[in-house]
Amino acid sequence: MHAFVISGGSPEKRQTEIQKKIEEWNVSLFDQIVLTREETSIGVSEVRSFQQRLQLSPLQGSYTAGIIQNAQLLTTEAQNALLKILEEPPPHARLILEAPGTQSLLATILSRCQVMNCGEVKGYSDEEINKVLADIQNLQKTTKTGERVKVIDTLAPTREDAKLWVEKAIIASRNLLKTVILGSEATPESQEMLDETSMTLQQITHLLRRLLDAQRQLAANVTPKLVLDAVFLN
Repeated sequence: MHAFVISGGSPEKRQTEIQKKIEEWNVSLFDQIVLTREETSIGVSEVRSFQQRLQLSPLQGSYTAGIIQNAQLLTTEAQNALLKILEEPPPHARLILEAPGTQSLLATILSRCQVMNCGEVKGYSDEEINKVLADIQNLQKTTKTGERVKVIDTLAPTREDAKLWVEKAIIASRNLLKTVILGSEATPESQEMLDETSMTLQQITHLLRRLLDAQRQLAANVTPKLVLDAVFLN
């Protein structure tokens, strides 16, 4: 396999797995091509430049490794552009996409990569997830559009706030979904959480899909307020 998605676990664990691959392929430091962003999205022009560099033969050894850090920030257009090298890779090229989760990656990307899961994503406390559930419950109870808009404005005053809130909301929604599926096997805490939100399986699934769409849109630099409005106002 020439392409891998390394996701889940902590950033440190993902970096360890990347390093293992680099050592396995015996790729020199000079033949490692890294594309990364921390706050802004990764667009088509960056991906095209990245692909052009991957076409070059390695300076040392047999392989060139292309590493995309924070691949969740790839826009939809950038991911579509990346398909070209995934489908027709140079013989010497190896590709790694690193991301906390795979939710923002297109199915066409994932189908062409071997996905390596480093474990559940850590970093948020139960209190943080419960706070997001309370936000969702509050939005459900707020029936007037104007009042909902005011609540949404407090949740995501900046793009980074919106990204963090949506990420936590995805985790919270998945927890609720897992509780519904487990039924009598769910923990008392999870069941209490589900009872408080009073959401059905269909409602949770619908919310989760909208949140995953919101995560992709935020990575593509869509205005945060418009993104969250689309999740909760329709």
